[in-house]
Amino acid sequence: LREALATIATPQIREMATVAGNLCQAKRCWFYRNGFDCYKRGGSSCPCYAVLGDSRFYHAVVDAHRCQAVTPSDLATVLTALDATVHVTGPQGSRTMPIAKLYKGPGETTLAPSDVVTAIDLPAPAGRRSRFEKIRLWEGDFAVVSVAADLDLTDGVVTEARVVLGAVAPVPLRVPAVEAILVGRRLDDATIERAAEAWTGQAHPLARNEWKVDAACGLLARMLEAMR
Repeated sequence: LREALATIATPQIREMATVAGNLCQAKRCWFYRNGFDCYKRGGSSCPCYAVLGDSRFYHAVVDAHRCQAVTPSDLATVLTALDATVHVTGPQGSRTMPIAKLYKGPGETTLAPSDVVTAIDLPAPAGRRSRFEKIRLWEGDFAVVSVAADLDLTDGVVTEARVVLGAVAPVPLRVPAVEAILVGRRLDDATIERAAEAWTGQAHPLARNEWKVDAACGLLARMLEAMR
């Protein structure tokens, strides 16, 4: 969590920001933010301009549909890997949910207009290793690709794994195919190489963001090597 926080914006912005604000911020898609009459602004009769336009950085390579944007929050990626629970309060009372249930689309939450995020719970089991890494265009920028993992290792063998990719799908993307290769094995070179690429069968990149698939594989491999 510290690793992720250190990469978010600048110290001045972090002092003014909130955890819930980071989790619930709108998508970074430059067509959406610059007033284009896109699918999310204008409805089903309008196109997603990223399909034929500039999709290099802030658009999905997995599971995108009519809108190709991604959830921009780095904390969402990390907290999904850490199995966080979100507490929400609104006119209908209070409820809790796994953080994965907070998102329904790119920069879109399941919160009602009057709901407020009041707390985040993080489990703290002993003996686990976690790590976060991201690629960004400049210092303090949002991720264009990110990875997070939380592993339980016993005598060097992975007994449980939670691996999440950020900025590659409409919501933080947990990758069971990667986890399945890790569990029951040591983090040797062969396992890391297989695991890093195990998710790529899901990928359907646009014409200009295919590089993100290779970048995510490389970032996964580097992260797992650092967690040995």
